[in-house]
Amino acid sequence: MKFTSSFLDTIKSRILVSEIVGKKVKLRRRGREFIGLSPFKQEKTPSFTVNDDKGFYHCFSSGFHGDIFTFLMETEGFSFPEAVRILANQAGVKIPEVFEVNEKQSGDLENLRKILNVAFNWFQDQLRDPNASHAKKYLLERGITLKTIEYFHIGFAPDQINALTSYLISKDFSEDLIIKAGLGVKNESRGKIIDRFRGRIIFPIIDSRDRVIAFGGRTIFGRDPKYLNSPETILFEKRKTLYGLFQARQSIYKSNQIIVVEGYLDVISLHQAGLSNAVSSLGTALTEDHLLQIWKYAAEPIICLDGDSSGRDAMCRVADKAFPLLKPGKSLSFASIPDGDDPDSYIKNKGLNEFKLILERAMSLSEFIWNVESSVQRLDTPERRAYFESRLLEKTRLIVDSKVRREYEDFFKKMIWEKFRMFKKQTSGKALPFSSTKQDSFVANQKKTDPLLVLQKILLLLMINHPFVLEDQENAADQRSVDNLAKLDFSSKKLEKIRREILSLVGKNDLSMERIMQHLESRNLKNEIKLISTQEIIVHALFTKPGAKKQEVFLGLKGILNRYHSLTLKQERKEAGKVFSKTGKAEDAGRLVSLRKQEIELDSAR
Repeated sequence: MKFTSSFLDTIKSRILVSEIVGKKVKLRRRGREFIGLSPFKQEKTPSFTVNDDKGFYHCFSSGFHGDIFTFLMETEGFSFPEAVRILANQAGVKIPEVFEVNEKQSGDLENLRKILNVAFNWFQDQLRDPNASHAKKYLLERGITLKTIEYFHIGFAPDQINALTSYLISKDFSEDLIIKAGLGVKNESRGKIIDRFRGRIIFPIIDSRDRVIAFGGRTIFGRDPKYLNSPETILFEKRKTLYGLFQARQSIYKSNQIIVVEGYLDVISLHQAGLSNAVSSLGTALTEDHLLQIWKYAAEPIICLDGDSSGRDAMCRVADKAFPLLKPGKSLSFASIPDGDDPDSYIKNKGLNEFKLILERAMSLSEFIWNVESSVQRLDTPERRAYFESRLLEKTRLIVDSKVRREYEDFFKKMIWEKFRMFKKQTSGKALPFSSTKQDSFVANQKKTDPLLVLQKILLLLMINHPFVLEDQENAADQRSVDNLAKLDFSSKKLEKIRREILSLVGKNDLSMERIMQHLESRNLKNEIKLISTQEIIVHALFTKPGAKKQEVFLGLKGILNRYHSLTLKQERKEAGKVFSKTGKAEDAGRLVSLRKQEIELDSAR
């Protein structure tokens, strides 16, 4: 059986040499390497070294040299295929039943690396060109130094239709290879390929062995999308790739810690400021593959995403994904950036020391889950407290490792006992409060109580504080949001009454927040308004606050409408499923399939 080099590289990228060797040899760190007594020859003075950066070990006393595969072969007597199977299983990489490599496949891989390297150098040359002074000015104004630009090999794609593709064709690369490499796309109207990246700052994406595998581009002309990555290839899978990992490895080894942020510029700013153990997930959600990868480098990585609602939502999703994967000694910490900031902007505005304080105050995963769950749940009745407790303990059942699961159960039971004891003391002899006075800024768990109701309240608050969302808009996308908002039909009778009263004012003069409030109060809806303007609603959708920028408001509106549509589709599908299970009719099955397709299409468009 033959294995492709890319398949073997995937296994190597997931397992450190020191991780395999350390099971047989007691290693201690010496600079960038590890040193220990030779497993091949008896010795008193250590002469055996392991270098994770270069992916090999070397024994000076015996002359043996190799990688993770040869180490198993030399110390355990396995054949090469057996060693590959063992390590593939450890790395979580599936081996196809038939794995044959031919010369054409090998040649394709070599050509792909070659064209990516040519593009890598070309992008950097474009940034050095005097005609790209505006691109360099943009980077310098963002606080990125020339030294950092060189260190991260940042480049530039001119705002031209086929600048790169023409260059590559002149170097005898085929159009088919240019498209496969993700550097060009076929333009049907022009009948030829055009550049994928145009008018963008280019961030090369490097693998753990210092080889370029893809590119990311940020527009400097305000176009959508703001960020654009290479499509996936045989070299590049987003769900397995971390930006900045190669540059961060030495610092990660020294600090035994890794900081996960959201974007390219966050990584670059942190490295430039002195925190060179930062990586990012290419602007996409952190995946299970990412978690397994960062746990190779640190026992408790710090997750530090943007301080807006989407960043907080993302941290909640990371916590949920981590729960089934937890093992003794492997967890996460969560550092919370103030709302409106990201790591890049916070360091520039507040300085490195202030940012370090945020990292020092990072919450453990158990504290984070407790904080999120307890901050959005009213606990003023026995039933609500019982539901809160059952939901927390249900979450612990996701943990596969029995020891970790038991520790979480004990932790949550202790916290529940302390919280309920304090609650009873505070409310003894007093009327129970209508709602908790302290709310946390995490919307993801609010959805677990009554998701549609929360979204309806957010939409009403948006209409009251930003009436322009009810008026005609020049931007087509914004106008679609306005039209969709007007078509909604709220499930809550009280909230629907408020919505209809607000819509009754559309088209009349002076459609302002003050005018809307006066009108609602005149309709005896003052108490109902209090229900939607609570801190727990505002903190989950900061774009509803007066003073929010118009662009942020419409971006928030679009997101809420998408979530609203998704939830209503899900409910309709569940009802359709119940009907079909009773009738078994073809038309009911057709409706069920149609609703499911709509869900998939909506998820794909988001």
